[in-house]
Amino acid sequence: MGAQIDGIIGASLFKDFKITVNYLTRQIRIESSGKRATSCRKCSILPIRFKNQKPLVNGFVTQDNGDVIEGDFLIDSGSSDAIWLFDQHKKVVKTSSFFPDFLGIGINGDVFGDRGKIPSFRLGSFNLEKVKVAYPDSVSAYETLIDRNRIGSIGGELLRRFKITFDYLNKQLTLKRNSKTFSPFYYNLSGIELQYKGENLIKENISFVADGRHRSQGERQNNGVKIFLTEVYRLRFQSIIEISNLRMGSPAALAGLKVGDVIVSINNKNVGDIKLQHMIQLFQQKPGTKIKLVVKRDGLKLIYRFVLKSLF
Repeated sequence: MGAQIDGIIGASLFKDFKITVNYLTRQIRIESSGKRATSCRKCSILPIRFKNQKPLVNGFVTQDNGDVIEGDFLIDSGSSDAIWLFDQHKKVVKTSSFFPDFLGIGINGDVFGDRGKIPSFRLGSFNLEKVKVAYPDSVSAYETLIDRNRIGSIGGELLRRFKITFDYLNKQLTLKRNSKTFSPFYYNLSGIELQYKGENLIKENISFVADGRHRSQGERQNNGVKIFLTEVYRLRFQSIIEISNLRMGSPAALAGLKVGDVIVSINNKNVGDIKLQHMIQLFQQKPGTKIKLVVKRDGLKLIYRFVLKSLF
């Protein structure tokens, strides 16, 4: 969905080493685990338990009716959502305000469900308010629960708000706050889902500069010396980013965008100069943010403008 990857770091590495992920600096530190558990004065250290080699941690959800429910959550760093909750579980009550949306692609195909916000979620000593939550509508997702005490999953949108150390040998997860820990949670208010569709070879013009002045193709006279200038090009690969799904009635859909449109630029930033993750983040801003999209459709370049709008 997101971008080309060359491999996956899995449990085989995690079980033998202590892995620290710093989302802000985009660094991963791998070190010998040893038998000594991690200690950190300003951190929250949670016990991890495993079921079928899958890591689970305990969390607390405050629901709309004020009830606080406790349950286990699968650590799913591959998910771009904050939290998934299984409302098929008898303890989970779906939030009163929600909207239907595309949640992602699973083993059996597209996954749809509802999105909302829960009043708060506590993980260790950290209490986060108005947290985004998704309720997958696939009954099979609940039926394949790896553990009946599990009520949901924790994804990348929540994990990236911490510097995280996974210590499987000592069965603990260490959370250290960063500058994003208590930032507001925003939905994708555009209604657009993007996907990486490979790369395209493009030709770019390189400006030619002589004597400090820009020269165009042709011949120029300079102090009796003829200067012949030729346009210079370079070839480079550029990602192809396509609209894979549009939420019905969303600002993007109402503006006229369509599934299959290929993104050329967002807010005057060429698609080749911006990472896909940053593109997605541009859609997850506060209501009222203006978006300008240039797309390619059937060989034509089209311009669309819309404003991010609150869903509730």
